[in-house]
Parts: sequence; C-alpha cells; structure tokens
Amino acid sequence: MIELSGTNIRHKSFDIGKVVEHTNTYLKVEFSIGIKQFQFPEAFEKFLQCEDIGIQKKILPLSVIITMVDFQKMENSSIT
Repeated sequence: MIELSGTNIRHKSFDIGKVVEHTNTYLKVEFSIGIKQFQFPEAFEKFLQCEDIGIQKKILPLSVIITMVDFQKMENSSIT
C-alpha cells in the first residue's frame, strides 16, 4: 500500500489538504473547511492531485487497474 498519511493533496474546490487517514479503498483529507472522505484511488482521476509527483505517478496506475477490474466484473455479470 502506498503511504499517504501526512501527504499534501490538492482538490479542485477545497484547495490544499493533508491526508489524515487512508485504507486500500478510501482516504480522508483534512482541508480548511473540514475533513472530507474520498474513494481511493478513483478520486485521483478527477478531483485530487498529490503535491508529491512521485506518489501521484504511483497512484494513477492503480486507478486504471481498478477501472479495468470493475469493467470486467460488469461484463461477467451481464453474461450470466
């Protein structure tokens, strides 16, 4: 798992926040307006960007893999 605790995250609307908690499926980011929860890593496709480009480059491929797995699950369920 990618270590994100304490990492600065930029959100399109909420500006800069800091990751306060994360798992393999979600992360919580503390912004000036409060703590917000996001799906991980899907939120990095549209809403979030890690200020550390090295970490950002590790997150984006995870999102692509999850999208492919979800698509395959949909295809499999429509066959049966």
